[in-house]
Amino acid sequence: MVEVPAGILRPGEDPSAAAQRELREETGCRAGRLDRLGGIYTAPGMSTEYIHLFLARDLTPDRLAMDDDETIEVLTVPFDRALSWARDGTIQDGKTVSALLLAQAFLSE
Repeated sequence: MVEVPAGILRPGEDPSAAAQRELREETGCRAGRLDRLGGIYTAPGMSTEYIHLFLARDLTPDRLAMDDDETIEVLTVPFDRALSWARDGTIQDGKTVSALLLAQAFLSE
C-alpha cells in the first residue's frame, strides 16, 4: 500500500503538531513548513472519522521512533509520478489520492 504519513490525533493535540509527529515517525523527516490542504471524512455514513491533510515542505532529517506495530518502507518519488499513480489506480488509498489532488490544486494557486 502506498500512502501518505497518517496517524491518530492524541487528546487535545493540534492537527499540525500531529502531522509533524507522524511525518517524523514514518519518514524520518521534519517539515520546515506545513500547509493545511483541508480534510476529508474517511467513510461518511459509516464513521465520523475526519482526517486533516497537510502539504509538508522544506524537509530535513529528524527521526522519531516508529510505533511498535509499524513496518514502513519510505518511498520517494517525484510529485508528478505520484499524481500519475493516483490517477491510474496504482495508489488506491483514499486519503493519499485526496492529499495529492489537493496538493496539486494548492501548488497551482
